[in-house]
Amino acid sequence: MKKIIIALAAVCMMASCQKSILYSEHLYDNGIVAFRSSSNGEMSAFLEESGPVTFTFSSSVKVDKDVTVSFEPARDSAAVLGAFNKANGTNYWMLPEANYTLTQKAAVIKAGNAVSDPVTVDVNIDGFKNGVIYCMPLKITGSDSSLGSIPGQEYAYLVIRSLDPKSGS
Repeated sequence: MKKIIIALAAVCMMASCQKSILYSEHLYDNGIVAFRSSSNGEMSAFLEESGPVTFTFSSSVKVDKDVTVSFEPARDSAAVLGAFNKANGTNYWMLPEANYTLTQKAAVIKAGNAVSDPVTVDVNIDGFKNGVIYCMPLKITGSDSSLGSIPGQEYAYLVIRSLDPKSGS
């Protein structure tokens, strides 16, 4: 029993040393910014007809001044979506550029808040194939503050499910 307690104490001491090493640079002391999405990065929308879809950004801290977060559709969208599909066991199709209008590529998290104003994407479901789920990968490209994104988590996936009210699917 005494050996177990000594071993546990040693492990705890090593873990506390590791923590001080890992966090010694305080990379995220000023907070981070991310898409408001599920744990795998999905932002889902269900549409019966063409129309707006909104999403927001969030900060891990309330900001003390307005922060503008820049984003864009992922540059290598096909590869990004392919990796997402593989990692999540999904088979989403790329949302064709002709089927959406993105009128802004930035959102503002206002001072005193931790969530941005909504960003709107107008989605046109005309021509969508029945049973197909479409996706538009988005990437945070920066912010005008010390808020950064966590490397590898700067992507989100706007997932569009078209619901045909006649068929119920």
